[in-house]
Amino acid sequence: MGRKSTDKQSLKLPVELVTEMRGEAARLRKSLSWVAQEAWRRARQRIQDLPGVDDVE
Repeated sequence: MGRKSTDKQSLKLPVELVTEMRGEAARLRKSLSWVAQEAWRRARQRIQDLPGVDDVE
């Protein structure tokens, strides 16, 4: 994980969410990409704990 990747990926997110993320990025003096990656790292376990489509009755 420590090396830089040259792969790029696009995500479609609501404008309101991106605006809020940009505000946090500016506050933290970090990039928007950093904020998205850090949010994923912090939320990963909670997301993995959500039931999958086949788990819902």
